[in-house]
Amino acid sequence: MSGMLRIGRLQLVSLVLAITCATASLAAAQTPPSLPIAEVIRGRSDHSAVHLGETLVISGVVTDEPHDVGSGNSLGNLQDDTGGIALFGPHTVFPPGGFKRGDLLEVRG
Repeated sequence: MSGMLRIGRLQLVSLVLAITCATASLAAAQTPPSLPIAEVIRGRSDHSAVHLGETLVISGVVTDEPHDVGSGNSLGNLQDDTGGIALFGPHTVFPPGGFKRGDLLEVRG
C-alpha cells in the first residue's frame, strides 16, 4: 500500500511540474518583448498609431513622478534612450507618489 502511495505522489509531482512548466511557457509566450519608446509612439504617414490595439511593454526611467489629475487618475512620464512618453492610469495601478523620479519602471498596456 505504501508503494502505491509513493508512486501516486511521484506521479502527482510530475503532473504538477508539467503543468507548472506548461503554464510558465504559456505566460512567457504571451508576454510581449519590451520595445523602445520611439517604436511605441511611432506613427504611420496618415498619423495613425502603428501599434493601435496591441498590448505593448516598455521600460524606462521615471522623469516625472505620478501626480493626481482628478477623477482618481494619475499622470507621470517615462523616458528611455529613444524618447519619452506620458503615462496615465487609475490610482489603484499608478498611485500618486508611488514611483519616484529616477525609478526604473516596466509598463504593459
